[in-house]
Amino acid sequence: MRLFLLYLFFIPMVSLFAQQGKPCDYNLLMKQGDQLYRTGDYRAALKKYNAARVCDPGKSPAVDDAIDKLFTAIEKQRDEAERLRRVAETEKKKAQAALLAVEEATVQIVQTLLRDASEDILYLRYEDAVNELHSAARLVQDKVPGSPLDQIRPDVGRALMEPAFFYAETGKYPSAAAELRLADSLINKGKISSWTTNISDKDTTLLSRFRKTLSSLDSTTYQSLRLRYYPDMVEVKGGTFWMGDENAGSDEKPEHPVTLSDFFIARTEVTFWQYNLYLEATGIREVEDLGPLSWGIIGDNPVVNVSWGDTKMYTDWLNKQMGTQSYHLPTEAEWEYAAGGGSADRDSTSRRKYEYSGGDTLSVVGWHYENSRNRTQPVGRKRPNGLGIYDMSGNVWEWCEDWYDDTYYQTCFYEGIVLDPENTNFKSSRRVLRGGSWLGDANYCRASYRLRGNPDGRNNNVGFRVARD
Repeated sequence: MRLFLLYLFFIPMVSLFAQQGKPCDYNLLMKQGDQLYRTGDYRAALKKYNAARVCDPGKSPAVDDAIDKLFTAIEKQRDEAERLRRVAETEKKKAQAALLAVEEATVQIVQTLLRDASEDILYLRYEDAVNELHSAARLVQDKVPGSPLDQIRPDVGRALMEPAFFYAETGKYPSAAAELRLADSLINKGKISSWTTNISDKDTTLLSRFRKTLSSLDSTTYQSLRLRYYPDMVEVKGGTFWMGDENAGSDEKPEHPVTLSDFFIARTEVTFWQYNLYLEATGIREVEDLGPLSWGIIGDNPVVNVSWGDTKMYTDWLNKQMGTQSYHLPTEAEWEYAAGGGSADRDSTSRRKYEYSGGDTLSVVGWHYENSRNRTQPVGRKRPNGLGIYDMSGNVWEWCEDWYDDTYYQTCFYEGIVLDPENTNFKSSRRVLRGGSWLGDANYCRASYRLRGNPDGRNNNVGFRVARD
């Protein structure tokens, strides 16, 4: 390397002096080289030393010493630069590791906020959930692509879809718009919600537009919200079955054939989530008015303390919300046929295979006083029947459409009322309840057991599920 540099500068110097033919001053050139060396201008110093060598070749050893000193200085500078580079690289790695640690810790904070928001929604505390989700959104916005916080950002957006959905379905459109825009910014960079910046309460298409936009934002999340806040309907193919039980109480006799048309029935009982949506949308009552319950008002538990009249108001609202007139309480015949698993859980004679809905072991298919811990339980946790329907034995009693009559089955049998029957006889002043509850024993949870209830009464073990034509 040194020989190369000497050669590089030596040849031009020879040519220069040869052309100019002027005398040179060796000492001056060396002095100038030393001055340039001390100021750190090593390239210019090297030129002066090489010029001094050309000026007086006999003093090359002195020039070599000066150049060696210069090269030693260059090498020291290079080594120091390399050391500083390694230090900088180490510090960079430390900084990156520290940043990653901060991001991972922040991710844990975001995950905690998401869990807390989910729990708030479980207990119907939507404003608290929104505040926590907004805090989470601030922590994940505008982060480096691919970083831990950037990766969790869509999760926050999907969580924000729930309050947006809730506010839209209850007619609180400005609040729905705010949550939808924030969710969109986290999931889709705000590409599909710009129309919500200028909305009018007089716009009758707002609900359908919110539904369409939420579905476009994340269809899977939107569908799960639909199933959380509205009944999940199961199609029941009609057919002929034996209704009642010859070995049971007098009002369950005689066992008689009934033929039903096709219908739908809800997969679970109406939950507090679903009923609270109706209360928020109509302002008829506060959800707290349905308590107090010793176990609290919990979204995924079946709603209780509702009268027969309350259920009719709910189905009226549901029909309006869905743009149909087909939702209603199930008739007693529809209820028993669905509880028996439709045609799926019946033998060759069209009689029920099981005593309870879905099986002969009640603890497997239903909540009753022996396993309920003295309270309602979340819907859909026990084994379903053959139609995929849950909790038709136990958890809460369920209102039916019919008036109760302890001789109704006899009337059906002797008068041949077998096609889509419904008891419209007012003489008893009581409505039919079916299915048993968390408070009762196994006998009440049988699929054929019938109970009468005051249609104006409200109890903490009575709820309902809906049917649809």
